[in-house]
Amino acid sequence: MRPAVNVPIWGQPRVRWLSIAFEMQFSYYHCMATKTVGFAVADEDLPRLERLTQKYGGGNRSAFLREAMRQMEVLERAERLSQLQAYGSERSAACGVSHEQAVRVVRRVLKGR
Repeated sequence: MRPAVNVPIWGQPRVRWLSIAFEMQFSYYHCMATKTVGFAVADEDLPRLERLTQKYGGGNRSAFLREAMRQMEVLERAERLSQLQAYGSERSAACGVSHEQAVRVVRRVLKGR
């Protein structure tokens, strides 16, 4: 077994350096359990993508995509809540319960009375 030599990475042969880089990259992807997916972006949308990636992803497109997915989930929940609210209003109207009456019932239930 050879003793460890403290040589800067740029002083090592290129093949060894690439081997180390590959090992590090492989272990990173192995731990992260990521998968590369491809999608097309129109040429005219590239400047927008780069600007938004810089602002919301720190220049990292993967980080930007994760943030965009979080924001889309927020919108999805808001849409679902709106649908539930419309359903509740429809059901209340069908039962002859006014909005004010429904609010009083909800407040009473939430206060535990």
